[in-house]
Amino acid sequence: MAYKSDKLNLQSQSIAGVRHWSYTDTGSALAAVSDAGFFSDGRTKGMKVGDVVFFTSAGATPTSDTFVVTDVQADDTGGQYASVGDTG
Repeated sequence: MAYKSDKLNLQSQSIAGVRHWSYTDTGSALAAVSDAGFFSDGRTKGMKVGDVVFFTSAGATPTSDTFVVTDVQADDTGGQYASVGDTG
């Protein structure tokens, strides 16, 4: 399933540390979320390398996982994306 910007929410942030994000969707699979650049506006929203993302899929087979932001870049079209990796 495609990324939905309104489903990515900043949950907490410390003054100088990592931020905690949540992403809840009914259709996204774990494999899709960990694809490079899945969070297509992640950099624009303020994601930084080392931030934590709590993922929950409330679809037919509910799943959850925790990811760490591993890459934040601008693509060729000017998009400001973020990529995550599994913490396990």
